[in-house]
Amino acid sequence: MISHDLLIACGWLVPAYLLGAVPFGLLVARWMGAGDIRQQGSGNIGATNVLRSVGRLAGAMALLLDMLKGFFPVLLARLWLGADTPLTGGVALAVFLGHLYPVYLGFKGGKGVATGLGIYLAWTPAVGLYALLAWLVTALVWRTSSLAALMAFLLLPALLFSQGSPDRHGDHVGHRTLDFLAASIQYSAVGTRYGTAYWPLCGDPCRFRR
Repeated sequence: MISHDLLIACGWLVPAYLLGAVPFGLLVARWMGAGDIRQQGSGNIGATNVLRSVGRLAGAMALLLDMLKGFFPVLLARLWLGADTPLTGGVALAVFLGHLYPVYLGFKGGKGVATGLGIYLAWTPAVGLYALLAWLVTALVWRTSSLAALMAFLLLPALLFSQGSPDRHGDHVGHRTLDFLAASIQYSAVGTRYGTAYWPLCGDPCRFRR
C-alpha cells in the first residue's frame, strides 16, 4: 500500500518536474516564426541561443519564462511547506532537472541557468539576488554568458552556507546543508554542460561556447 507521505511527495515532485521540462525557448522561437531553435546557433534551447538566433525580444521572453518556471513552484512549496523542509529542496531539484532533462524532448534540455536563478530567487531571495547580480556584472564585463553562469553558480554554495548558523533549538544547520548540497549539484550540472572552463584572461573565450 502506498504511504500517504509518498503520495504527497509525488504530488509535489512530479508536477514540478513536468513544469521544469517545458521547453520555453523552443516554444518562443517557434511562436516568433524562427522554427526549431535546436537547428540553429549552438543548438541549445536556452535563452542565450534564442537571443543570438532569433533576437532580443525572443531572448528576453525565453529568459523570463525559464526563470518563472523555476520561481513559482519553489515559491509555492516555500509558502506551503516551509523554506527549510527537504520536500521544498526536492521541488527545487525536480524543476531544475526537468529543464536539464525534459521528457518532452527525449531528455535533452538546456543548461539550467535562468531556471536555477529563478529557483533561488524564490527559495532564498537574498542569495538569488546576489547570484543574479554576479551573473549580470560578469556578463557585462566579459560579454560571455557561460562565464557569467559559472560565476553565479560558483558563488551559490558559499552564499547559502554563509546564511546558516548553529541553532540550539532546531535543525537549521541541517536544512542549510541541504541547500548547500542542492546548490553544489546545480553548479556541477551547469558547469559540466557548458564544457571546459577557462580563466577569462587566458584569451580563449571560444572554449566556453558551443
